[in-house]
Amino acid sequence: MSGRISEYIVGELRIIAHGNVYKPSDDTWLLINLVDEVKPSGRVCVDLGSGTGVVGSHLVSQGYCQLAVLVDVVEDALISSRDTVEANNLSSRGIVITSVEALNDGSVDMVVSNPPYLPAYDPGKIDIATEGGVKGYETVAYFIRESSRILKQGGFLFLVYSSLTGEEAVESLLAENGFEKIKTTVSKFFYEEIKVVYCRRKGQAK
Repeated sequence: MSGRISEYIVGELRIIAHGNVYKPSDDTWLLINLVDEVKPSGRVCVDLGSGTGVVGSHLVSQGYCQLAVLVDVVEDALISSRDTVEANNLSSRGIVITSVEALNDGSVDMVVSNPPYLPAYDPGKIDIATEGGVKGYETVAYFIRESSRILKQGGFLFLVYSSLTGEEAVESLLAENGFEKIKTTVSKFFYEEIKVVYCRRKGQAK
């Protein structure tokens, strides 16, 4: 873990960022804006690839879910997520864990995810904070499969990806894993388009 610590105030939230954790950026706000537009509701939500914990903290602070499970594998991100949850007095409603595989099948109502989605600049040295693999969508594919597994039928997925990710591959993965798209938000940033897709896992809510 790096010793650098940054703090941000975003709306009503205090965000703590340790070391090289991915800092909230344009894709973060695009995701949060779509969530705020939809105003989803559920008991348990998962912030998959939580980074600083800003999205998961936002979900519980706004009452979109009663309990947020923040998941990441990077040490800086785990510590940042924990500290952000604590800094906003949300410890009783936010849990930080290291593996989505610890969650049971069909156990959550909502997944939000801003995964690493860029193709690797150097395949021999992948930056797991921003790069999703050699092709760009390998981590996204894993997140989609795990989201399908842990979501209840009728549960919701909010997923960020890019025009550089391999859009056809992402669309196919969503369909293959039982997701029905409800809405897509798109915004252009320099050399890419960033998309946030809002999906429902097919089937009736339990």
